[in-house]
Amino acid sequence: MDDITVRRHVLAALGLAPMIDAAQIGVTVESGVVTLRGHVRNCAEKGIAERIVLRVRGVRAVVEQIEVHYPATSRSGDATPPDRRTQCEPAPWSVPGLSAVADQPTFA
Repeated sequence: MDDITVRRHVLAALGLAPMIDAAQIGVTVESGVVTLRGHVRNCAEKGIAERIVLRVRGVRAVVEQIEVHYPATSRSGDATPPDRRTQCEPAPWSVPGLSAVADQPTFA
């Protein structure tokens, strides 16, 4: 599958996920390796975006470069957001600069 088709499928999959704002995530694909850039509101959205992309056919690996931008104010009843300097916990399958590989390790 060519990179243009993979990118189109990734964008469609992210767009169908109601729990993330796909408009804030940029997608590039090179040889089946998808790079995600942009920002989300919390660590959960970051992990969700990564998992969604890993399920798309033709994706060999995901390089995740998404930043978390916590909302400036919390709504009534929301838990207090963590310290803005706190990093998200890495996913158990993550390798620095590479999230997952289908067949053989390929590092970006």
